[in-house]
Amino acid sequence: MTKKKFTLTASAKEELMAWLFLSPTVVAFLVFVALPIITAFTISFFNWDPLTGLANIKFVGLKNFEQLISDKTFWFSLRITFTIVIAAVPIMLSLSLIIALLLNQRLFLRGFIRMSVFVPYITTNVAVAMVFVGLFHRDGFINMALSLIGNNNPPFWLANDIWALVAIIIIVVWKDMGYCMIIYLAGLQSIPRVYYEAASIDGASTLRKIFHITIPLVTPTTFFLLVIQSIAVFRIFDIVRVLTGGGPFGSTNVIINNIYQNAFLFNKLGYSSAMALVFFLIILSITLLQWIGEKHWVNYEA
Repeated sequence: MTKKKFTLTASAKEELMAWLFLSPTVVAFLVFVALPIITAFTISFFNWDPLTGLANIKFVGLKNFEQLISDKTFWFSLRITFTIVIAAVPIMLSLSLIIALLLNQRLFLRGFIRMSVFVPYITTNVAVAMVFVGLFHRDGFINMALSLIGNNNPPFWLANDIWALVAIIIIVVWKDMGYCMIIYLAGLQSIPRVYYEAASIDGASTLRKIFHITIPLVTPTTFFLLVIQSIAVFRIFDIVRVLTGGGPFGSTNVIINNIYQNAFLFNKLGYSSAMALVFFLIILSITLLQWIGEKHWVNYEA
């Protein structure tokens, strides 16, 4: 009696190969994303100082979430984070679109300029923050430049609560603007040239072409960047940690820095997990609202 050989069909082989290629990403997602979220959700119902070990973990139910309601530091850090997002994201998208429009033309050293704008995005946040600590110093390059153009009383950037927040917004915009520019360039180059040719025949000016053709047709790109960059700026931490540490006087204590302090400085792992879970739900709600509002202003017809 002969044994039958087990053979896979062509479609089964393709599916198996697909899962083999996807498996590293799936495993990484489960280990580094799904598992921490589940762990944080579980710990948020406990009161636990990690330095005392698992023996002293105590179930407290919703007490950590109730404490958040009256925690002024939490709400203040949330307000600071929203301020940075609301200020940085529109400026970032506007500037990157303007730069993309300019670099979409035939310019001398266009490739070099594109690379120069994009390089900050691939530079590590810690390195960028350390450089800007020197630039924003009282006697740093930025204040020296302001003095040269007539400002004899430049701000103490990192020692003033308002100017420290402005400094963080400047860094965030400068660092991520290159990524947005590259995405906008791809969106601009996908617009059919026939629209611009028809507008030129009708006598439309350059500004009319930009406002009536370019901007409406890159709204899908704008929507994508709005969602991605909003989430990215909401998660800002390392720049703030290196640049100001949350100071001065807590004026730049963004929500992730607040979570970090409660977890690793105050050893309130359960409370910080509750804070992280609430923050996750806030970001999720804002993203869903953006998706709901998307159909009212995004134009997918080209």
